[in-house]
Amino acid sequence: MRVESQVMKLEELINKAGDMKVLPSVARKVMEMVEREDVSGNQLAEAISKDQTLSAHLLKAANSALFGLPREITTVLMAVNVLGFKNTRDMTIMAATRAVYKRFGITEKMLWTHSVSAAIGAKTIASKYAPFVRDDAFICGLLHDVGKVILNNGCPHLFSPVM
Repeated sequence: MRVESQVMKLEELINKAGDMKVLPSVARKVMEMVEREDVSGNQLAEAISKDQTLSAHLLKAANSALFGLPREITTVLMAVNVLGFKNTRDMTIMAATRAVYKRFGITEKMLWTHSVSAAIGAKTIASKYAPFVRDDAFICGLLHDVGKVILNNGCPHLFSPVM
């Protein structure tokens, strides 16, 4: 492939970056609800329950060994109560951003794992040194390699050589 055609392909890819999937409406609603003072766990669980995939992610997280609960978490409301509003929001963001991958093989799994790890690391560091930006740090960590996702989605044959 000639250099000119590669440059043109990359320019097209950059122009298409704005066409990435947006957060699903349930995820946007959850993020909005978590920030409000007047929202109850029941209301948040009801909104989440409208999305089967998100509900499953939250139930899986709440039942993980991390929490070591003596009984199984079987409802979205129980999961919200175990995770808390902020963790529920973070898990919602993670689930929604995973959907930007066009396919999900080993390369995408590695990109995803790295992004989640960076998000958790950024939030942990910010919690200690700048707690007022903790939530923003999480999102920044999660999205810091979005260019790699765009390149992999648009030109998977060029992604490996570039990396």
